[in-house]
Amino acid sequence: MNVLVTGSSGLIGSKIAETVSKHRTCLGVDLVPGKFTTHLASITDKRAMHRIVSGVDAIIHAAALLTPYFVLDRFPIQQDGVRTEDDATAGFVDEWLARDYRALGYAVVRVPVMSPEGRLAFVLERLSEQNRQHPAHRM
Repeated sequence: MNVLVTGSSGLIGSKIAETVSKHRTCLGVDLVPGKFTTHLASITDKRAMHRIVSGVDAIIHAAALLTPYFVLDRFPIQQDGVRTEDDATAGFVDEWLARDYRALGYAVVRVPVMSPEGRLAFVLERLSEQNRQHPAHRM
């Protein structure tokens, strides 16, 4: 049985491909080379995908379009019978997430507390600014 894994060079796709390859013939397709990637192509390229899926018995779709942005929307603190959060802990988690996403190459967009419509406008405005500053990251 031939199994195709899309996104085979990615974090999740490579783990899936590794597991599949232990039990079946595994083919991988991705935009970037990887240990389990046998075809370099975009899953949006119909001609390439038609050629690649020929003879494939199953497809596991793990490809994803990743953007270079991480929207950090700090949720209000809640205290209930299950969780106990305080402002210091919430701030620590907030900074930890921002630091780690920056280390992964994402631009962090912080969203202030406002109405849902205001949040949407705020995020779209910031992403437009990021796209103007970094044209290679266009969505």
